[in-house]
Amino acid sequence: MPVLIKYAALPLPLITQGKVEDRNLEQIQQTRFWLKNQIQFKGFHDFKEVVLCTIDHKGRIYVDAGN
Repeated sequence: MPVLIKYAALPLPLITQGKVEDRNLEQIQQTRFWLKNQIQFKGFHDFKEVVLCTIDHKGRIYVDAGN
């Protein structure tokens, strides 16, 4: 019996080690203002607090402080 695997793209990093990945923001047609609102909604105040922030192919945001 074959296993069916649905393709899902890898998450796109938006912040790595506190630095915004501007090219990736452009790729999803969003701004730093939008990203700042997203991390504030998750309880962070500044990009520097975030070790990793990604967005998946369904638009879900993941934010990690690395603690």
